[in-house]
Amino acid sequence: MPFEEFKAPWRLAFGDRAKAALKPVTTGCQDQVGELDAIMTKSLPTSDDSVFQKGMKAISSVGKDGKVDCISKALYSYMTALTLYCYAVSSMLQPSKDSQTLKYICS
Repeated sequence: MPFEEFKAPWRLAFGDRAKAALKPVTTGCQDQVGELDAIMTKSLPTSDDSVFQKGMKAISSVGKDGKVDCISKALYSYMTALTLYCYAVSSMLQPSKDSQTLKYICS
């Protein structure tokens, strides 16, 4: 297979349209990870914290469960979108030659 033929699907996969389509997903992931980092920074005790501060952080972390769960669900949805995109790209690169499989999938 000539190099140009091999390179062409990847050019489609990472072209401007793909970048524009994936931008909200990558931005969303970055935002959610930033929020999670902020929660963890506030909630996790440091070695310099007093016993009282550690206790207060432990108590306040209980109230953060809902927010962490929401972030986890959002990250999972972004992961699903990226997985679907990677699957679509890989199927472009390695098309199935099994006509029976194609008939089953397309019916």
